[in-house]
Amino acid sequence: MLRRLFLLFALAACATSARAHAEEDAVEARVDAEAAADPEASSPEEEALDPAAPTIPSASEASEPVVLAPTLVNTTPWRAKRARRPPLTGEQYRYGNLWLIPRGVLSGIAIPASIGTWDEADVARFASVTLTVTALMLPTGPSADVRIQNWLRGLDTPGLDRMFPKIYTLPMAIGLGVYTTALSAGFFFFNRPKLREYVSLMLEALGITQFYHVALKLMIGREGPYQGSREGHVFGPTKISFPGGTPSGHAASAFAVLVTAAEYYGGWPIRVLCYLASAYLATSFLYNHQHFLSDVIWGAAIGDSVAKWVVRHRASDQRPSRERTKLVFSPMAFEGGGGMRLSLRGGSFL
Repeated sequence: MLRRLFLLFALAACATSARAHAEEDAVEARVDAEAAADPEASSPEEEALDPAAPTIPSASEASEPVVLAPTLVNTTPWRAKRARRPPLTGEQYRYGNLWLIPRGVLSGIAIPASIGTWDEADVARFASVTLTVTALMLPTGPSADVRIQNWLRGLDTPGLDRMFPKIYTLPMAIGLGVYTTALSAGFFFFNRPKLREYVSLMLEALGITQFYHVALKLMIGREGPYQGSREGHVFGPTKISFPGGTPSGHAASAFAVLVTAAEYYGGWPIRVLCYLASAYLATSFLYNHQHFLSDVIWGAAIGDSVAKWVVRHRASDQRPSRERTKLVFSPMAFEGGGGMRLSLRGGSFL
């Protein structure tokens, strides 16, 4: 139960950040559309400085009393909306305008460089994950991570072993290769441009996630729950603990691949499916003592954050919301009765 609460807590923070980014994108899109429709239009600041702008006569100059109608004034500076744009983002860096490898390299640089553009939701999410992971790792003799892992060892049963089979690193890498190959064949033989874009974004998110998690794992040098004394000691860069260690590359990879699909296709049935699959894999890594709970939470947060950033700033997908996948309930009439029909509409995975 404790491990599920931690995972749900991290996922809830991810959802808050996604909603905040969606609202900011909508504001920027509206401003860009207005500027494109009327290139001669000036900003509120420029209008205020324009000496030719119409002015309201004073009461002594006017022949009739001046009545001012109440207006709603947007006090937000016109250019402030663009000031929060992360570096190395823009149309020239998106899919279709830049090849995968240079795009991924620039994204790997831009993600940590965008800290200065974080909003309150981003800061809250980062703080919640950091505090949770730190609290679990603290060497309180033993740490909370070790206590949870010892408790999980007492839950090992043949039924749970079948429900959560151990996923090794090499088979997981082969599975990702088969997954990518199958999707690539799909867009090649069936001419699915959206599927091709998803594969490109997924590979970008996966590559960045791997770089981040390996760099952190080398710097931290923490033992996994099956390594050394099983106490999760931290040795810094003097010890390598692959494939164990902190954070979990298994969880990070799973979230990077599946959350990219959830964010790119956007329909809530796909979101639910992808997040359930990610949570299942993370639970399997924890149950099979491949990683501590803090490893899984940290890895999941990395994969989730990178996937959302890549889709938001690198995808070229501009489909209207009505074309996204939706689960639709509709009435159905037939001779002698009626009922409800359940169907999927809108964009499909292919």
